Amino acid sequence: MSMTSEDLKDALRSGAKVTYKDYSGNEFHGTVDAVVYRFRRGKITVSAEIKHLNAPHSVIVAKPERLSLMSEST
Repeated sequence: MSMTSEDLKDALRSGAKVTYKDYSGNEFHGTVDAVVYRFRRGKITVSAEIKHLNAPHSVIVAKPERLSLMSEST
């Protein structure tokens, strides 16, 4: 399920739809609106801002390991 930093950048450029799965197992679908790199505790961390498909003014901040490309059947 995990996306890499390169996968996120590709999805941002192409507008590909992604699926975010929260800790409860709920799925949300959207597009990558931003890829964010931060320097924390001596390491670079990556997160993505996902624009929700059904609520375009709603943004989810997600870890790459909770994201995958949306399947064609969804």
